[in-house]
Amino acid sequence: MANYTKLTNFASKDALASGNPLKIVKGTEIDDEFEALETAVATKADSASPTFTGTPASVTPTVSDDSTKIATTAFVKDAISSGGYVATAGIADNAITLAKMADDSVGAAELVDNSVGADALNVLGDGASGQALLSDGDGTMSWGTIQSKILNTYQATKTGTQSIYNNSFQDISGLSITLTPTSSSSKFLLMAHVSLMAADDGGLLRFSGGNSGTAIGDAAGSRPRVYSAGGRFLSGDIDSRSVTMVYIDSPATTSSTTYKVQCRSDLNDYTHINRSYIDPNDSDRGFRAFSVLTIMEIDS
Repeated sequence: MANYTKLTNFASKDALASGNPLKIVKGTEIDDEFEALETAVATKADSASPTFTGTPASVTPTVSDDSTKIATTAFVKDAISSGGYVATAGIADNAITLAKMADDSVGAAELVDNSVGADALNVLGDGASGQALLSDGDGTMSWGTIQSKILNTYQATKTGTQSIYNNSFQDISGLSITLTPTSSSSKFLLMAHVSLMAADDGGLLRFSGGNSGTAIGDAAGSRPRVYSAGGRFLSGDIDSRSVTMVYIDSPATTSSTTYKVQCRSDLNDYTHINRSYIDPNDSDRGFRAFSVLTIMEIDS
């Protein structure tokens, strides 16, 4: 960007004596003057939307200035320093702790447009696949694995009664859930609560579906292998017994799976669900109970 410098002192010619050849204004002097003006004008920035080259400088406003003045690099540096912000170089070696980010000193507006770049966040390196940045609650961040979480919940209830006869397992109607695992690595927490009453040695219970059939006792001669037994009837007994079943199953599939609660009687007699063995039609002694099957899918 060139400044205009006058090439000929035309006023000095006025003081020269008549007949002095230097008193005459030459055409070349005028041409040279206009060319110098033209060069200076052509290399100046426009007043509207100028484009500067080189190293332009400006007056540095105060940090509190919120006018339309030009913000110099010195102004920006002062504003960052006074506002509690830290440059990328200051992030090295975990220099920014959680304590320094308290009171929303880094606001959401300061994170837009990728203003905090990958380089500034890369102080801990890259974690392994599936890991996330975790805090120990004391200002230290590290890569780690998020603990298991519940992906889905399912529930089936039974409010009516059912009488199961003989010594073969039958499904307890209503206590059945069909689901599709989110992942083949998903685990399922099975929880059942069954109200029942039976004769002699009581009713026998087990889960069915996935690999839950393995939640039974060891083999021992001809004894039936079950999850639990309960609800033995005693003479004159009008109560029912509650049996709770809990098991974590790993079906290792993404195919549709049906979980059930199954029951059988011991010996040739009935096991009654949600009622007593005698079941009197009596407001003092008769009743109807409630049974439920709840399943939670857990991301392992």
